[in-house]
Amino acid sequence: MKRRILTGGFLLLVVAGCAAPITGQPNGSASSSQTAGPTTSGESVGIDVVDLDPCAAIRPEQAKALGVGAPKSGVSSRGTKSCRWSHFQSEPIESYYVDSSDRLGIGSINAVGEPFTVGRYKAVIGRSQSAGFETVCQIAIDVHPGQILQVNYGYEGTTQRMTHDLACEKAKPVAAMVIANLDRGGN
Repeated sequence: MKRRILTGGFLLLVVAGCAAPITGQPNGSASSSQTAGPTTSGESVGIDVVDLDPCAAIRPEQAKALGVGAPKSGVSSRGTKSCRWSHFQSEPIESYYVDSSDRLGIGSINAVGEPFTVGRYKAVIGRSQSAGFETVCQIAIDVHPGQILQVNYGYEGTTQRMTHDLACEKAKPVAAMVIANLDRGGN
């Protein structure tokens, strides 16, 4: 039941802001520039999510470094392609989830607080409305006009202390990794 609630929590979001930019590079990830500002209409197009394979967002060696298994493709509640990498055999019981929307721009997200950057893109942090939201962090990234890429982290175990802020500490470097892997127009 908790897994269903947590999975639903990934999709039901109330956005809360985060003012710090994501810097640094997670272990096992490709390098990328983390200093550019958010994209604007005058910059290169960015990542078009229409033909995106979300299971290409985390490479096998990166999944291994994160301690999660092979990707499992799926479809989000909005009907878009999604992908989940999980570790359920033992603690930490956790997942990383990537999906996108070509029907929802970041401007439609009612963010609380200031946007931040992931690579060269504007991003916001969201919180789920469902039970268990404190163990989930969702990052919505404005990767293309009218399109967002979502990178989520969720903890479903019971032995580790987890808060929304700690979940976001785990999600932020993975969001940077995903952007580095998928962004062909960045520096």
